[in-house]
Amino acid sequence: MTAARASRTWWLGVLLITCAGAALRLADLGGQSVWYDEAYSSRIASNSTAWELFTGQHRDSGNPPLYYIAHRWSAMLFGDSEAGQRMFAALCGVLTIPLLAGLARALASGIFRSSLPRDGGEGTEAARVEGNIVGLIAAALFAVSPLSVELSNEARTYSLVHLVVTLNALLFVRWLSSLNWRDGLFYMLTTGVACYLHYFVVFFIMAQGLAVIAAPQRGRAVWRWCVLMLGVAVMWAPWVPAFLAQVRTPGNLSRMGEAWKLQFASTPVVFAVGRTFAWREAGRVLLGLAGLIAVIGFCMPALIGWVKLLRTRWAEGVFLGGWIALPVLIPLAVALTLSPIYHHRYGSVGLPAFLCLVAIGLVWLPRSVRSVAVLAILLGTSYSLTNYYRQPLKDDWRGASEVLLADAGADRVLLTDQDSEVLPLLYYARRHQTVPPRLYGLNTGGKTPQKLSAVRYQDGTKQDADFVDYTAEILQSPRISLALCVPNQPLDTHRVFFEQHGYRLVHERTFYRITVADFERVPELSAKTP
Repeated sequence: MTAARASRTWWLGVLLITCAGAALRLADLGGQSVWYDEAYSSRIASNSTAWELFTGQHRDSGNPPLYYIAHRWSAMLFGDSEAGQRMFAALCGVLTIPLLAGLARALASGIFRSSLPRDGGEGTEAARVEGNIVGLIAAALFAVSPLSVELSNEARTYSLVHLVVTLNALLFVRWLSSLNWRDGLFYMLTTGVACYLHYFVVFFIMAQGLAVIAAPQRGRAVWRWCVLMLGVAVMWAPWVPAFLAQVRTPGNLSRMGEAWKLQFASTPVVFAVGRTFAWREAGRVLLGLAGLIAVIGFCMPALIGWVKLLRTRWAEGVFLGGWIALPVLIPLAVALTLSPIYHHRYGSVGLPAFLCLVAIGLVWLPRSVRSVAVLAILLGTSYSLTNYYRQPLKDDWRGASEVLLADAGADRVLLTDQDSEVLPLLYYARRHQTVPPRLYGLNTGGKTPQKLSAVRYQDGTKQDADFVDYTAEILQSPRISLALCVPNQPLDTHRVFFEQHGYRLVHERTFYRITVADFERVPELSAKTP
């Protein structure tokens, strides 16, 4: 086969894999409800200008601004429906597939070119063929990755992070081979863009720094890389005041509370088969099976691929190993010594590198072992994706809002058990033009309620910067509806409180991870209330 024909065949394979990945990401894009994180993305993007976001005048508590700017523009194009809110993330996930194919092909071609004993064109041709195969495998793994499919179906920054860091890695590998200033300029610009997407990108850049130090041409590479990083620092400088304000926000550096250990332990499994194979509620057998599939199908090939890369292209091996490990190990050290700042979604900045190494390792495995690994991948991925499309994953605020907003009048007060859960409810209220006149986000705080401390929303507009005691005002209403989403306190605790103040529970409806409880004042009970 001629080189031109082989190239066309390879690109056709990449196109088919990309189309399959697109089908998986678009198949049920609006099928699940918007939950808190997505509702927050929608609110901050729609209520802010691009300049207000870029300068930090409007910001969230823990992210740079670029995704929200992109979300604002994409929502103008695709609309504010669930699918419209998620379309940009889905497209980013699709575009990452061919980029990862190119990155894996470039790395693998160098490995085989260094490893094969053949001379001249025969060795080069063999290396090219093997590189093409690895590129297609890496693209296929990412296309069907349950974690990538999930994050591509969510109106958050993670899918865009995957796209930009994969492009940046491809440009970095190219620059490291040439040390050309033109290549370095494109690498520098995409690095600056990545820094405006997520703070965990800093660990990705640290991995590149280690690769530069490990490069054979380190004498020239180190100082040139430092110049490029100085350019990145200049690009990021406008965001520094907003970043410092985020860091100084009380409690902002503690992300997962006591669940941080589970986040670290689950990372290899989530990278391999996602959250929909087995998660917290699953039994030990299913969790153990997920772990076994992750080890056989993914972790073992990735380790072999990394060792092979280190032996033949040391600097690139250091880069990919650091790309996977640093976003996990450094936050682990921080969690052990200071405060938990890790979530497997943050660590997913290393997902493209992980799947790239899996693809390299699969090619180098003995045929019998490779067959077992591929079978594990097929079984784990297909089962996880089947669950993803058949079972709910996000809090069902769409179903709960239909009940809560059906009869939201002046004589009925709506409460959510946490202030944060007001946002997804208001998202659906505004979409259906049924914004309740009064809405309160409670501060349950893990304590038995003695009063109704809350933040008040009047016609959808937040009235309070902090929690206020609204007990007397809320208890004037003859009807109260309470929405509990993974609550700090169970429904029975709230029921006891309201019964003590003359109410009784008349309806209780359950949606995925949400319970809606309706209370009505009973005259005879009210008369007995002291």
